[in-house]
Amino acid sequence: MSLTLEKLKALCNTDNLKSVQSLKLEGLELTSCFKILLREMGVTLFILSLKNNALSTIEIPLGFTNLRKLDLSTNLLTNIGSNDLWSTMPRLQILYLHDNLLESWDTFTNISYIPRLAHLTLFNNPCIHLPQYRKFMLSTIPTLLALDFHIATQEERLGIHTPDPELSKVWIQDLPDMKSFKSHMYKLRRKWEKCSPIIKIQSHWRRYYAKKNIGGNMLSERDKHAIKIQKHIRGWLLRLHLRKDLEKMLRESKNDHLLYTPAQFIRYQAIHKIENAYSRYRIVKRFRKKRYDAATKISAAWKRFRVSRYNLPILKTQKFYVLKSQQRTLICMLRAMAMYSPDFYHPANSILDRMAPEFFEKIPKKPNGYTFPELFNRISECKTIKVVRFPDVENLAYSHIPLLQVMKWVKNAKILNSNNEKPIKNLSIPKKYCNDEDYLRLKKFRIRGKIMTQNERKKFKNIQLNLDEYLDLVEFVAPSLDFLQELFLMILEYNRLVFSKDLPIFQPIFKISLDRVKAACTVQACWKGYKVRKNNMLGRLAIERRAVLCLQRWWKSIRFILRMKFLVKLKKILTEYTSPIVYIQAHLFQYLVAMVSNFSFLEQNFSFYCTGDTVYICNLSRKRFLPDWVGSNCTIENSGSYSVSEEEKTLQAIILSGAKVEVVTLQNEISDRPPIADSHIKFIKLEYKSIEEVKRRASILYLKTLNYRTGSYVPLFTRKMLTHPFLMSKLRQIWKLRNIDYSDNCPAIDILSRALNPKEENIRIPTLPIVPENLMSPILLESLSPVSKGENPIDFTSENTEVITSRQIVNQEILRQRVKYTRDETYRRQAELKYAKQMDLETRVSVYKEDKEHTVGILTYRKSVEEKELELKRSFIEAQNKKKRNSINEKNFIMQFAQAKNMIGKLMKHSEIERHKARTASEVKNRVNEVKIRSKERRELVQAILYEKFKKRAL
Repeated sequence: MSLTLEKLKALCNTDNLKSVQSLKLEGLELTSCFKILLREMGVTLFILSLKNNALSTIEIPLGFTNLRKLDLSTNLLTNIGSNDLWSTMPRLQILYLHDNLLESWDTFTNISYIPRLAHLTLFNNPCIHLPQYRKFMLSTIPTLLALDFHIATQEERLGIHTPDPELSKVWIQDLPDMKSFKSHMYKLRRKWEKCSPIIKIQSHWRRYYAKKNIGGNMLSERDKHAIKIQKHIRGWLLRLHLRKDLEKMLRESKNDHLLYTPAQFIRYQAIHKIENAYSRYRIVKRFRKKRYDAATKISAAWKRFRVSRYNLPILKTQKFYVLKSQQRTLICMLRAMAMYSPDFYHPANSILDRMAPEFFEKIPKKPNGYTFPELFNRISECKTIKVVRFPDVENLAYSHIPLLQVMKWVKNAKILNSNNEKPIKNLSIPKKYCNDEDYLRLKKFRIRGKIMTQNERKKFKNIQLNLDEYLDLVEFVAPSLDFLQELFLMILEYNRLVFSKDLPIFQPIFKISLDRVKAACTVQACWKGYKVRKNNMLGRLAIERRAVLCLQRWWKSIRFILRMKFLVKLKKILTEYTSPIVYIQAHLFQYLVAMVSNFSFLEQNFSFYCTGDTVYICNLSRKRFLPDWVGSNCTIENSGSYSVSEEEKTLQAIILSGAKVEVVTLQNEISDRPPIADSHIKFIKLEYKSIEEVKRRASILYLKTLNYRTGSYVPLFTRKMLTHPFLMSKLRQIWKLRNIDYSDNCPAIDILSRALNPKEENIRIPTLPIVPENLMSPILLESLSPVSKGENPIDFTSENTEVITSRQIVNQEILRQRVKYTRDETYRRQAELKYAKQMDLETRVSVYKEDKEHTVGILTYRKSVEEKELELKRSFIEAQNKKKRNSINEKNFIMQFAQAKNMIGKLMKHSEIERHKARTASEVKNRVNEVKIRSKERRELVQAILYEKFKKRAL
């Protein structure tokens, strides 16, 4: 399909085609359009978009001279025209050729004739798979700022630096207007400047140069006022931005009330108080309802239990209890039921009841086989149960029902066991961890369930108890159940009589009632004890003290393990000293100070000093300095009478005292070994009197310089240690831990070497006496000239040579030997220096190779990590999409399930209502009345049967 003039005017919506600057012809399936566009629009066209058409070639002799942007993407182009065509477009800056069929090298060469091309796209073309595609394009088109999706910097053209793909990414601009074109070009240049390190350095330098050379004095008043206004505006914008962030943060944290005005805040507080009051009301109401429901359930269960009990649990045991105040009434009843014997006398025969003595006088005497002393001896004082609270006997209520008389119990009674103290074991709380008051509380806390007196309870303000004095109980064990039944009948008759006279009744207390009241009292006591412990936090205090003891034991065990570890290490070090000659490195001697640390074990807490050849240990808190198995015996000063200078208390004095000192180099001491690179390192050679002296000084040096975190210390080296292949690595590690630069000079070592060696002006060259040769005897000549006979030359540099006054030297042979010795010594030193330099160079080369290999490995590893990261991102996105789909399916399923459930519930509820409606109200009412009548008849029948049974037995 070709483009016609009428269609072009319709697309432009105007007849004056010369006024159109931007034209968009996309998706029209055009095969040719360039000639008509060049004829009708030509120079006036600035932006042209021919995207998504069927163009295969560009067949025009001339180009658009004012065209800025040309979009030919998504076409069928196999040829983009000649060089003359592109050279006639001098102002073209953006050219889109992606998604075409360009595959030859002519594509690159023809495009290079565009003089101002800034952005070019060729992706999704066969030509991009040619080798060195991007590198060739960047080198061919020097004005190019971006190729495809990434910025092209000058450093990338030169192969110096490749920008980050994420930072250098650009986007394709599709809008065909001048505004979008200008914004795209601006963003392109800004992105190019940000990705180029050279541009960044230039901008920083210009900013610095401008700030340095253009001061505040060179600005005009107008500029100063403008800068001030800009500062205020920036500050206002920043505060506005911060306020928005603050409001957002407060809303997210639900503290937006802090932004309210005073009136809004008062209203907010009122609303908050009303909400709190209403929520508390709802909580209390809910709690009361739950408590009411629970009480209703308990009472219903209790009523069912009482209705179902038709047996008499009081008749299953022959024991019951009586208050001590009613013991006289019990004695009178037993005397009335005992076998009568007028001749038998008992001291309790004279006891009469205080309330109704006439009742016992009217009872006929019937022998039942039990004597009064036998029954009286069955009365004993109860020692297992204490009645803490009991109301007045006169206030006890009377019941005409027999079972209620013997089974009831008063409400406010309180009963405790007298032997309920249980000590708590395995609880050790030392007194030093708490004050006196807490310690007394903890003593009481040791015994669970201890009874507290009234005075002790008053100490706790939250507990207020008004307890009466203790009431004692009397225990009676009946000889048989029949006797107990007769006694109960007598108690019933006695209570009926005294109630008619408005006197207090007799109340027996049975074991089942005691157990119930005792259980309630135990629950109350445990609850009150819990409140006491909670308010005083005694339990928490005990837990804290136990935790403190556990931490202390743990810390002591750690200190002991570290101490034994370092002592074993010291023993191993001392076994290596087999000679009285040791060495210490010069830099370690220069910076030798004791290690200061908050952590130290027992053997490190000591002081020391030296006097002459002896080293003393002082200020010890124990008798021994080190255990015997370590193998270091030191002299201990316990008198405290010593006065030495501060210099004699240093580690340098400990090392130098009592030793022959000499400053040597490492190569001189291991001359039998091959030369090493660090042979110039100086050591101090120390020769002591014995090996024990070496061990003493090594022990002190080890303990005072030991760092328990790293395990490092300052060692004394033996000659065997100096020949070790990893000596330098060990020294470098010690230097690094002590922040020592081994390239620095040691002033202390220089002073020590000058003190050890004599002065240069005192060294004299030994000469021979001037004696004529004809006067010399053969023996004298032999003694004066040993060189002539092949013997060793005289060592004129030896320190043991005697100092002789200078004289003239006659023998020329001696002079030649001296010159030869000096020359050989110089050659030897030069060879050693050359070898050391060569070794140093080789080590540097090897280190550089290792670093290079390491860098290459890091780069490859980084690429692999980036690829894995991209894969993980893709898999993560897929997993998220899958998770979203699953969640949507689950929500739909839940909604469908809820709808089905509600529908089924409604159907079931409707059917239930219909089923209940079938029953008439009269049927339900009749059923209830029948149940009530039946239960009433059963209750009356049971009471009648029991009454007749007791009445027959009484008769």
